[in-house]
Amino acid sequence: MCTFVMDGRCYCTQSYGGIQRYKLEILERLEDELKYTDNIRVEVLYPSHLQLYIHVFEKIKFIPIDQKKKKFATQIIPQYIKDNNGIFIDFGIAWSIGKNGIVTLHDARQLTQKYDPIVERLMNTIKFQYDALVSKYIVTVSEFQKKEIESKVHIKDEKIKVIGCGWEHINKIHEDDKIFQKYKQINKNNFFYAMGSQYKHKNYAWIESVAEKNPNSQFVVAGKKVRDGCITERRNIIYVGTVTDAESKSLMKNAKAFIQPSKYEGFGIPPLEALACNAKVIVSDIPVFHEIYGESVYYIDPDQYDVDLNELLMKKIQDNRAVLQKYTWKNAAKAWYKLLKSYE
Repeated sequence: MCTFVMDGRCYCTQSYGGIQRYKLEILERLEDELKYTDNIRVEVLYPSHLQLYIHVFEKIKFIPIDQKKKKFATQIIPQYIKDNNGIFIDFGIAWSIGKNGIVTLHDARQLTQKYDPIVERLMNTIKFQYDALVSKYIVTVSEFQKKEIESKVHIKDEKIKVIGCGWEHINKIHEDDKIFQKYKQINKNNFFYAMGSQYKHKNYAWIESVAEKNPNSQFVVAGKKVRDGCITERRNIIYVGTVTDAESKSLMKNAKAFIQPSKYEGFGIPPLEALACNAKVIVSDIPVFHEIYGESVYYIDPDQYDVDLNELLMKKIQDNRAVLQKYTWKNAAKAWYKLLKSYE
C-alpha cells in the first residue's frame, strides 16, 4: 500500500481563494476515486488544537496531531512521513517534504515577472529549484504554466504534469441577491463585474481607465484591497469589497459581463465560474486565457483602454460547452488519482 501524507492546516480555515479552492475541490473528488482501490491511502495531518472546516471522509483519513512546541511543516510532517514510510503530496504551494513526492506550482509569476517584491521573487525561485530537485512530480494547472516553469527551471518534461481546475462548486452555491439591496446604486443586468485580489498583475487599473473613458457604463469591483493596485472609486465604479461566494454568483448572473483584465494568470478560475453561470466573459488577450477559454469568451488588450465594451459584446463567439466539459473538478481528480496510482 502507498501512503500519501498531506499538510491539512489549509482545511482549518474558511478562507477560499483560487489555490484554496483547488485544494478543497480536488480532495473532495479524490475521495470518490479512492473508493475503487485499497492500495492507496491518503492521510491529512492537522494540529489537534485547530478546528476542521471540511466534512469527514471515508477513504481519506484526517489525523489530528499534538503539535506541542514543534514546527508543523518542518518537524512534525517530515517525522511522520519517515515513521510511516509515507510520500508527501500537496495541492497548494507548500515546499516539498522528503524525496519522491508531489507538489503543485500554481503560478510561476515570481519566476518570470517583476510584479512582486524582489525578496518574494528570490524566495520563490529558490523554492521552485528545490521542488524540482527533490520531487518526483510537479503538478501545475495549465500548459502555459508548464512552459513558464520549464523556461526557468531545469526539469524534465515528463516530470511536470498539467492538472487544471474546475467549476462544479458553483452549482452548490445559491446566489444571494441581498447584495443588490446593500448596494442599491447597482444597475441590475446593466453593469460590468470584476473580482479578485488587486495585485498589480491583476491589472485592475484597466478597470479605472476604461471606466473613465466610458462614463455611461457601470463597473462593480469586488475583492480585498491589498498593497498594490488599489482602486479608487469613480462615479461609475462601485467597489463592494470582499463578497461571499453567494453574492459573487448573484453578481455574475446579473452582470452584463464578467471582466478579468489580468496581465498574468496561472489558470483563472473566476471566468470559468462566470461561464458556468451562463454569463458573458471578457478576459485579457494573454496566452493562458486562449489556452483555457478558446473562442468562448471576448478578448481585450490589457494595455489598451480605448475600448467600447458594449460593441465588443456584439461579436459572435462560440458557446461554452466544450470548455465546461473539459475543465471539471471530476476530470482533475481523475488525473490526480492516475498520478497516485503510478506509485503502485
